[in-house]
Amino acid sequence: MNIKTRILIINFVTVFVVIIGITIAFYSIMINTLTDNNSQRLLKNTNNFVYLYQKSLDDAEIEINNFIELQSKNIELQHVDFILKKSRGNSNLYSIEYYNDNIIQSKKKITLDKFIFDNPFLNLKKYISTNGNEYIYGKRFTQTYINNMSKQTGSDIALIWNNFPSVVSTLGNNNNDLFGLSEISKELEKQSNFSLLDYTMGSVKLIATKFNPDNNFKDEASYSFLIFSSVTGLSKLWDNLKLIILLTSITGVLLSIILTLIFSNRIRRQLNTLGEVAVKTGEGQFKNKIEINSNDEIGKLANVFNNMLSDLEKSERAKKEYSDFIELVNQNPTLNEFSEAILEKIITTGNFPIGALYSVTDDEITLCGSYGVSADELPNKNISYLQSVVKSKETKELILKEDSLTISLGIVSVKLKQLLIIPIVYNNVVIGILELGLEDLATDEIKNYLNSIKLQLAIGLSNAKSFLQLEKMVSELKQLNIEFQKQNVQITGQNKSLKELHDQLKTKADELEIQKAKAEESTKLKSQFLASMSHELRTPMNAILGLTELILEDDTLDAKDRERLQVVLKSGKRLMMLINDVLDLSKIEAGKMDIHLDTLILNDLISEVEANVKPLVADKNILFKLTKKTNTNIIIRTDGYKITQVLINLIGNAIKFTNEGFVELSINLLPKDNLEFKIIDTGIGISEEDIKIIFEEFRQADGSTTRKHSGTGLGLSISSKIAKLLNGELQVFSEIEKGSTFTFTLPIEIIDVVKEENIKKVDQEKITNEVMVVEEIKNKKKALIQNEIKKIKGTVKVKKAEDDNSPLIMIVDDDADTLFTINELVESLNYQTVLAKDGLECIKKLEEIIPDLILLDIMMPRMDGFQALTKIRENTKTKDITVLAVTARAMEEDKKIILKHGFDGHISKPVDPLILTNKLKSVFNKIKQTHNA
Repeated sequence: MNIKTRILIINFVTVFVVIIGITIAFYSIMINTLTDNNSQRLLKNTNNFVYLYQKSLDDAEIEINNFIELQSKNIELQHVDFILKKSRGNSNLYSIEYYNDNIIQSKKKITLDKFIFDNPFLNLKKYISTNGNEYIYGKRFTQTYINNMSKQTGSDIALIWNNFPSVVSTLGNNNNDLFGLSEISKELEKQSNFSLLDYTMGSVKLIATKFNPDNNFKDEASYSFLIFSSVTGLSKLWDNLKLIILLTSITGVLLSIILTLIFSNRIRRQLNTLGEVAVKTGEGQFKNKIEINSNDEIGKLANVFNNMLSDLEKSERAKKEYSDFIELVNQNPTLNEFSEAILEKIITTGNFPIGALYSVTDDEITLCGSYGVSADELPNKNISYLQSVVKSKETKELILKEDSLTISLGIVSVKLKQLLIIPIVYNNVVIGILELGLEDLATDEIKNYLNSIKLQLAIGLSNAKSFLQLEKMVSELKQLNIEFQKQNVQITGQNKSLKELHDQLKTKADELEIQKAKAEESTKLKSQFLASMSHELRTPMNAILGLTELILEDDTLDAKDRERLQVVLKSGKRLMMLINDVLDLSKIEAGKMDIHLDTLILNDLISEVEANVKPLVADKNILFKLTKKTNTNIIIRTDGYKITQVLINLIGNAIKFTNEGFVELSINLLPKDNLEFKIIDTGIGISEEDIKIIFEEFRQADGSTTRKHSGTGLGLSISSKIAKLLNGELQVFSEIEKGSTFTFTLPIEIIDVVKEENIKKVDQEKITNEVMVVEEIKNKKKALIQNEIKKIKGTVKVKKAEDDNSPLIMIVDDDADTLFTINELVESLNYQTVLAKDGLECIKKLEEIIPDLILLDIMMPRMDGFQALTKIRENTKTKDITVLAVTARAMEEDKKIILKHGFDGHISKPVDPLILTNKLKSVFNKIKQTHNA
């Protein structure tokens, strides 16, 4: 497509767009004007309609009053189509008192629903006469009624019955689209009465508003009136606009053709010439120039094009020279060949009389080659002046004075005016220098050429130097290869020996792996055995210790029986200590004893230890000393439980082996926050030989000691291992018949120092709380003692708590003695109980009674504790009951498994009354808080 055609098309499009824009603007203005006029008229007609509609309602009310109250039944009613009277006997049956031709009558008596069904589009009203009769009257919205209202108001009217245009006026004989009227009605439904809406329906533009009359009759369907009118004059306006568009388009097209032919001829000729030269330029002919005939934009374009041709010619020549240079660089790998070829190419291209190329390695400058002059004839053999270029990495241009430097080139002499010293940089390091002499000052073209080849020159020089180094390395590698071949023979022999040794090690490793698996299996079986034994031992101990403590509270017990029971209680507690020691040792050996860091007051820890060991001292009639060499009213972070365990073990041993004198606990704080405990006694002492074995499991000083003093030999072993777990140490110093000193040191974190007034306050609260709990337990135990003795003798039955409103606790255990013991302890705390001997019985009883708390054993026949808990949580009635595990499984991992399975907590067997009391109080306090919330 030529430019002439394009200009014509552009003009045609411009004329067409302008005409269309003007037409649209004019049409929009006219439409808006007509729409505003019709809107004002529609609002006026709508007001007329509302007035007429309301007047018809008022007239209908007057007519019904005359008809019923004045008994004017011969008068023809104008505004009422029917009158129904409600029958007294049947509330839904009506008799037809009056109707006209607009009403369809089927029976004299009829239900209201049937009457509405036979006569749709009714406006229903209710009237109560003075004698109490109920009447229904109204008007039917017929086509005639709607047409009359339309004629009187001057606008079309549509009855919208149940959101659909059911009756539409025929004013103007227009056949309106019911769907369109329905859409208009939906849009106006979102707006208030008398809101206007423009709507285009086909080729007709409508303006509509909606009137929603009051509808107080409950059985009447929802209805409203749509008042609308079409905007007139649009068709005629559109015909006139089409004629205007046609005439304007023809005129614009003719003007475009004439103007295009007048102004495009000269432009086309110049552009044709420009196109012909551009084609030749594309073929690589840069010498063709454009003749410039004008100074306008086309002339300026031709001038710019000619300049571009000159630049392209220079660029093409530079590209060819650059390509030749790259090819030359790649053809000469050695340094000497590279230097000679490159210098010849640069001097020939730039028309330099002389030149030299230097190599720079570690700031040492070496001449690689020269051109136009031999090395001996160079103007300055001392090349230290080139060092400044190496440091600055920038080209240096030296302007020489007249006759300052003359070079003899055979039969002629050349006077140099300028020296160019160019650094060759590769990876930001100067690896060479190019020196060139000129008879005249260097032009921009020469400088551009030298700048363009600097990168390739650096790459080529680097490759040549690398090739030189590679040749040296190849020579060295050949020498090394000969030596490696000699060593290879020796290595082959050594490899054979190493392979044999590897096979032996692999065999040993396989044997060790088998032994490791056996050891792991043995450890696992040992842990399972200990856990099982813990359960089997703790279960009967629960009954022994619990019932013994209850019986000892009886004041009527005679002295001999009390002494015997005290021996039973003491022996039971010793047995529990043995069980706990065995479990602790098992956990330590299995690596399952964890450190639990707590924040505590050091003085509270010491007081707890003192309270535990004083009864032991009282039995032996020796003195117990407590020496504090530092302030113990400090808050520390450590594992208080394990420190207490170690101290009680060490002090208990000291008391056991001391028959007279004293046992002393000394506390001191060493530098770097190391806490030191010393347990000093005046006992029998330990020999140096026995000191080596006392920290081993099941070992004591000697056989005679074992026979004289009870114990298993686990206490010191466990204490030593716990000390290591706490990053501390346990040491002993002893002399026979003089006594022993055990030193327990461990690092701690000091949090703060407690003020004295805070200590007194906290201690007082703690003492008060402990006394209250102990007194409560003692009082309840004493109150129960007589009953417990009678139960043992079989004289009374088990009783419930005195307070029927006290919480109900279900106790589940397969061991009858344990079940009995826990029941006694719980009832002593004034709680109600219900008992079950296994998990299956527990589930059955839960169908009949819902307790407040369940104490559930784990290991039971038929259904264990875990299975029973699953059933409890699945039942919607029992899923929220608090369930505590009562178990003799005392291993740490057992406690984690219990909590993981969904238990709310656990109580270890044998059940300690104090722990049980606190646990139950805590649970019911939480339940009470939850209910109050």
